[in-house]
Amino acid sequence: MKLFRWHWIALVAVLIGVAVPLQVHRKATARAESTARKKARPTPPLQRPATSVVARSGLPNFSRKLHARAPLTIAFLGGSITQNAAAGGFVEEVPAWLKAHAEGVSVETVNAGVAGTGSDFGAQRIDRDVLVHRPDLVFVEFAVNDADRDCAADMERLVRKVRLANPETDIAFLYAVMDWSLPLLERGKFPPSVLRHEKVAAHYGIPTVALGYEAARKIRAGEWTWSDFSSDSCHPTAAGYASYNRDIDDALTALVGFVGSAPSLPPSLTPGLVVHPPPARAEPMPAAQPHTFELPRFGVHWIGAPQFPKNGEAMWRLDYRRMEMPASVEAFVGLDRAAWQPQRWFDEARSFTGSASHPLAMDGDSFGSSPTEASILTWRASASGSWLFQVSATALDGPRAAPDATAGVNVVRFPAGSAHGESVALMRTSSAESGAFDLSQRVELAAGDEVAFVFVQSHFKFAHYRGFRVVFGL
Repeated sequence: MKLFRWHWIALVAVLIGVAVPLQVHRKATARAESTARKKARPTPPLQRPATSVVARSGLPNFSRKLHARAPLTIAFLGGSITQNAAAGGFVEEVPAWLKAHAEGVSVETVNAGVAGTGSDFGAQRIDRDVLVHRPDLVFVEFAVNDADRDCAADMERLVRKVRLANPETDIAFLYAVMDWSLPLLERGKFPPSVLRHEKVAAHYGIPTVALGYEAARKIRAGEWTWSDFSSDSCHPTAAGYASYNRDIDDALTALVGFVGSAPSLPPSLTPGLVVHPPPARAEPMPAAQPHTFELPRFGVHWIGAPQFPKNGEAMWRLDYRRMEMPASVEAFVGLDRAAWQPQRWFDEARSFTGSASHPLAMDGDSFGSSPTEASILTWRASASGSWLFQVSATALDGPRAAPDATAGVNVVRFPAGSAHGESVALMRTSSAESGAFDLSQRVELAAGDEVAFVFVQSHFKFAHYRGFRVVFGL
């Protein structure tokens, strides 16, 4: 009996020894077959519908004016993708499409794109750069430059400024793509900046146009690589802009034909949102010694105009000069005033700027330059004599584009009424050397002669002297 029992035990062990390997084999075979089927399976189509437009309230006021053949003004507010879209891009394509579809219509465009800026600066400058032109339609493109920012409040502030200035001005958001965001678009998803923009667009009934669908299809099909579409991570090539233009043509067809209603202005999404900050007010300069003139503090004593009078005896002035990049500190730029242009006061940022967005004179005692603009401070002598000037700074800061980044201030004397000057001193430093300097020097001046401090830099992305101070004394 015991022998019989052991025979059964042995038989069961043999069966288990055979069954387990067979089960493992079957699972391995199933996994291999599944992998093979996936490899053989055709690439699935895009999960999003092949449309880039969410109409919402549409463009009711703009469409009505277009159908009536009324003159139209279209503004484009954005970063470098907008700035570079003037020739061959959507800034040129939109009016061309409108004229082709509404014979005889007159279209003016405003390109308010500024490279390297997001909706924060866009909201600050929209009054100055866009609304002053009384546009009928404003395209807003900040998805790329807003990528790393919590931008919802800025976008909302921008929208409310437009609606408060003129309720009949329509708005549309454009979403350009980056190399890393294109795969998201294929899966029907948006990057965080676009999701924040969408939240604002949904609240205010603003139509949105997601660009890049054609590019995504071509890259997915192997017709393009990313480099065919963009020269870097986001800036379109000529072919890339042509692709964007086709996306926008489709969007315009949909939006102009859409029968929408003008949206009302709802309560703001952002608690305590300040749409228009109070205007800056200048503080009076402290009393000075006779025949002593100290540089007013930017945004504190000196606001508004690029010229600052002092008791009618002397005048300070802020200009800028376009530069080739990179500039040379030793090039003695600024000797010819023909290329100078006055800086612009930017009330919301409490700073002076050139043609670009980067402040040149700001924060009370910061004086600097951008990669493409030299900043110029000029003082005019009120009397003839041997004037002693002291120019100093406590530090130089700013992101460097190269390890050998340097900056300097070229001091130039201009005889009264002359457009040409001569350099009388050059201070050269680098952030590696802390950037601090202090120079005192006498210069013989006749009444009306001027001394200019021309700030130049090489291989900085942006550079500013902190604690910048200038004093003239007779």
